[in-house]
Amino acid sequence: MTASTSKLLKIIAFTLVALALAVFIGYFLVYTHYAVRLFQFPCDYDQGEGFELMDTILFSQGEWPYRNIDTYPFYSSNYPPLFHLVTVPLVWLFGPHYWTGRVVAYTGTLITAAAIGFAVYRRLDAHGPRRDRWWLAALAGLAFLASNYVYHVGPLFRQHMFMVMFETLAVVVAAVVVGREEKDSRSSWPGWAAVMLLLLAAGYTKQLAYATVAAVFIFLFLRQPRRAVLWAIPFAAVTGLIYLFIDWQTGGQWSLNTVTANLNPFIPGQAEGLYRQWFSLHLVLVVAAGLFAVYQLYRERLSVYTIWFVIAVANGVTAGKWGAGESYFATAIAAGCI
Repeated sequence: MTASTSKLLKIIAFTLVALALAVFIGYFLVYTHYAVRLFQFPCDYDQGEGFELMDTILFSQGEWPYRNIDTYPFYSSNYPPLFHLVTVPLVWLFGPHYWTGRVVAYTGTLITAAAIGFAVYRRLDAHGPRRDRWWLAALAGLAFLASNYVYHVGPLFRQHMFMVMFETLAVVVAAVVVGREEKDSRSSWPGWAAVMLLLLAAGYTKQLAYATVAAVFIFLFLRQPRRAVLWAIPFAAVTGLIYLFIDWQTGGQWSLNTVTANLNPFIPGQAEGLYRQWFSLHLVLVVAAGLFAVYQLYRERLSVYTIWFVIAVANGVTAGKWGAGESYFATAIAAGCI
């Protein structure tokens, strides 16, 4: 290859990368503009936002939102408490406004994108100097924010994307901890304690996080079976104790409304339609992630990201339940970006 040809190829590559970054930064600016306008909108923009705000108001008053719907005011929540508890300080400071939860949810999507970028940036050192390909990490994070589903749900007063934030952080921290343990040949219980806390936070933000919990423990079991069992026992115990405490405090309404009330009918056509939509809107992302999963299965050790992606895609079938929607694929999108 001549020097002039090499220079031309570098110019072409630089131009394509610059154009890709410009496009995805443009997507991010549109997303942020949409979010800021939603912050200014005083009414509910999604039918579920009113319930989320009401839950937060009750928590801010020191009350549980898990109530008997047979008595006045005939209201109960079917969502775990963490997202609302995080929003409570804003309600204390500024009053019960929709923008409080919208800001929290939007910030969560930015943290998720940053975690995705960080995860990709860490992996680049195995394939050449990271500083030369920082743009790849940036594109991975921006791709998450460019998703139609994230654009739709991300800035709403809804807890789903906050769950995805904790899920992503848990998986990324798990990858970091395992990488350091294998490099240093010593265990890191503080690192795994952080992973467990993040998984617990995800689950008590929204129940759907069980898929990510399963992915992390499957990964840990494949690498270190004994440790997987040792961590599973206290994790299950703490999860159960929190569950029983809330159920006791609410006279059983917590179980009734967060478990029983969510056992909705499954609609096969709805699941099929959402899978088709998700695949068509994220075609390149899904195909690339799927092919890489197959490559790892046959040529490398399975990473936590691959296991997470496969389980998250499979768990997308729950989008077929009555009352579910496209946001149920947000976890698979985050995993696919990595």
